[in-house]
Amino acid sequence: MAICPTCGASVAAGDRFCGACGHGLADLGNAASVLEQRQGSKRNLPIVGLVVLGALVLGVGIYQAIQHNFIEPPSYRSMPTPPTSPVPEPSKGWAVTWRAEGTIAYIRLRAFEAQTHAGLVSAIEALKQKIGPDLGGYVLDLRDNAATLPEQAVDAADEFLDRGTILTARNSGADDTKRAQATPGDITEGKRIVVLINGATALAANVVAGALQDHRRASIVGTRSHSNPSLKNGASEYYSPSNRALSLGIEPDVVVEQGRGDKSTGRTQSSSSSSVPENPVEDTQLQYSLDFLRKPR
Repeated sequence: MAICPTCGASVAAGDRFCGACGHGLADLGNAASVLEQRQGSKRNLPIVGLVVLGALVLGVGIYQAIQHNFIEPPSYRSMPTPPTSPVPEPSKGWAVTWRAEGTIAYIRLRAFEAQTHAGLVSAIEALKQKIGPDLGGYVLDLRDNAATLPEQAVDAADEFLDRGTILTARNSGADDTKRAQATPGDITEGKRIVVLINGATALAANVVAGALQDHRRASIVGTRSHSNPSLKNGASEYYSPSNRALSLGIEPDVVVEQGRGDKSTGRTQSSSSSSVPENPVEDTQLQYSLDFLRKPR
């Protein structure tokens, strides 16, 4: 940084000159006329001359230094990148999608992938903020979810449970039993939950539905989930907290067939399609769940 010898102004690389010491560039370009205008005052003449002359020399010197790269002009690449503001709502990926249905929080888990649990937590927090204190409950949609990552399913179920067993795994032909236990804390703070299942709900999704049903933490609505006794995760057989084999599927508390209204649970296998309507208004199972949660306890 340079300092003007006459007025003490600082000059740095990259500064533009629009004047110097009170004079515009046009005045500085014609220094002789400026001096002539001041000839009436002999006392001021040497001072004015030094001022104008010093400014000209300083400006030309800095310009030449920049031209010859003696002084590096500011580079946009060297400027610090401004911090990115946090996004208030999580991006909606394929595995986890969510929206507010009035005062009801709707979350769909299409698969249990590596980031499904984190996406679920982000979705719940965003819906709490979006709906506010009037939030009346949650619809957790597990329809068409046939993913095979039980670890993510256990973590997801744990978010809604304070205590107890979530999942029991037993190896066939060996006396080896492992249990996944819930940890304290309910992310929904005790709000009512409906879990939607259908004939294409299987494997890891059955872990969530079975655990929430056995602990009476959620009402299971829809049609019976996928049943295939030969389909297991390697050598392990998974069981719900009440010791039900999850490979046999989950029977809903309330059977609601898509487009056919609802009927009381009858322990019968549903033959309804596994497709989920794109239009929520045409989704019989979803509309039943929303009405159920909107009614007072």
